[in-house]
Amino acid sequence: VRDDGLLFVEVPDSVAFERKPKDDEIFNSCHLWMFDETSLTRVLNETGYRPLEVRRGLSPRNHYYISILAAPS
Repeated sequence: VRDDGLLFVEVPDSVAFERKPKDDEIFNSCHLWMFDETSLTRVLNETGYRPLEVRRGLSPRNHYYISILAAPS
């Protein structure tokens, strides 16, 4: 393990609750949590990381995601 390594995280974006129909499969998926930039950044900060870059997007399967590249604090 290196102290200067980077961490990449990609998770479902909570914006799906606003943009997807209620019967979409994302709401019955195996994901227990969905995040937004604030909540994901909080988790990173609590575990000793700081965000370097945040991206939000729509996957090829039409699922909203948020990804963060982070570095140790």
